[in-house]
Amino acid sequence: MELAIIGLGNVGSALVTYAALNPRIERIALIGRSSVVGEATAMDVMSALPDHGRKLVVGAPERVADADIVVLTSGVLLGAAGGIPEMLAINEQIAVTSLGQYPLKRTAVVIMVSSPVDDVTPLAQRITSLPRSQVIGFGGDLDRNRLIAVLRARGIDSRDAMIVGEHGPRAIPVYPSEADYDAVAHAVRNYLGAIKDKAGKPRNLASGFLLAELIETILSGRGQVHFVCGFHPEHARYLTWPFLIGAAGILGPAPIKLGPHAEAALASLLPLRGRDTRDIVVP
Repeated sequence: MELAIIGLGNVGSALVTYAALNPRIERIALIGRSSVVGEATAMDVMSALPDHGRKLVVGAPERVADADIVVLTSGVLLGAAGGIPEMLAINEQIAVTSLGQYPLKRTAVVIMVSSPVDDVTPLAQRITSLPRSQVIGFGGDLDRNRLIAVLRARGIDSRDAMIVGEHGPRAIPVYPSEADYDAVAHAVRNYLGAIKDKAGKPRNLASGFLLAELIETILSGRGQVHFVCGFHPEHARYLTWPFLIGAAGILGPAPIKLGPHAEAALASLLPLRGRDTRDIVVP
């Protein structure tokens, strides 16, 4: 099994380290801005895991054609390219360049990380022409863990805590009591910003760990719920949602019960998202 990681910054480099430890992964193609970046990443990983160096292949972009799983972490962050429209335009072009040059395996699973992931993911599906189930957007697992942390800090029961809607600033917390809902939602949606304020820059090392867990779920085929961006058939659009994940990607949305606050937030979000029509090329 071959994994291709496009983008070797903070998230990509962390993912390489965790993925190298996975015995199911035979090769990891490191696709960075240049071969030098890939070589540096491989050397860094081998500084910790010298016995796993044989897995690492410093690859040119065409290596994506051989990959069973492709993870695109390349992209600019909000603020580095202006506002959200500017960030989206740049990250969409990166997706076109990274995924549109070489045909992927028809069985490949693509995981998108670049922001805003709920907009870039349907574009990736259109670029690759892969079935909707095989193109996944990452981010909801982060928000769900952040929600659990926020609830526990406030002494609120975090059992059955979930995230729906979108990843990041428009994430919708779902938890039975909905106690202090507005304050909890604000804390979750601004969690990454709080990290940036404290550290002086974004820190995304958690993404590497959770991406590795998502990849392990796919490789094991055991079927497990992850909070990811996928096509939701009931709403006829891409949404971040708890989806059951298996060997072929998304198996289907998990049934959930929304409280009044969460239901109202989702009702407000859906018209903003509109219907996803860009993915009509699915065979």
